[in-house]
Amino acid sequence: MICLRKADILETPDSVRHDLSASDVLIWRVPNSSKWGISSQFDTLVFDHTFVQLEWVELLPAKGKGSSHLRIDNLSFRGPPKSPQIAALVAAIRKMPSVLLNTI
Repeated sequence: MICLRKADILETPDSVRHDLSASDVLIWRVPNSSKWGISSQFDTLVFDHTFVQLEWVELLPAKGKGSSHLRIDNLSFRGPPKSPQIAALVAAIRKMPSVLLNTI
């Protein structure tokens, strides 16, 4: 399951929730606006800016199972190592026009 964590988290509207599974993440834009957002099945976050800082860390299995961590500004995602969902999310954000990324 993908869980979002941020101070100003919103509940995902029913109209969006029914199309998402527990491991899905949807990226969307508000037409004619700089606002864009990310929604999981239960949580939604809205960004009102076009510059975001992206940090993606892969911790490979060693003494533990390993994990994949993604931070977008102060929003955090965590999944299993080499998570295809997190990799797809990074790729989708990189393709968004007018969103400038500072990748660490």
